Amino acid sequence: MSLPHAVDLAATLGVGITLLRITPPRDYYRHHLSTVEDRLIAAGASDRMSADDLVAADAREVAAYLSDLKDRLSDDDAPEVTAEHLQGQNIAQAIIDKAAEQPALVAMTTHGRSGIGRLVLGSVTDRVVRHSNAPVLVVR
Repeated sequence: MSLPHAVDLAATLGVGITLLRITPPRDYYRHHLSTVEDRLIAAGASDRMSADDLVAADAREVAAYLSDLKDRLSDDDAPEVTAEHLQGQNIAQAIIDKAAEQPALVAMTTHGRSGIGRLVLGSVTDRVVRHSNAPVLVVR
């Protein structure tokens, strides 16, 4: 996990941390709703959900996740931590755009896939490293 490394660097440099979570936009769910609903029903969900329901569920999950992370990072020696939830279909581009808004070090975790797995699945981390003007710390 890259977060402990980011916290150490931020504390050493006296800068804050922004936790960033990116989820699909409403249009994504509208386009893929039938597939998403089929998966939810197969997983045991009894009610059909609208795109708005899915976006709202994402927002609740993200708020809880980011709040938990912020709570775990809060102590007297920790840097200032802010959290932000963005919607976007291109996760790498959303990270690059956010880092370009202000001087930043982007800290990311990678699964470490290579070869065919990386070719088939792509790599958000790889795209951020190659296209961001901000320095990127990658932790496997």
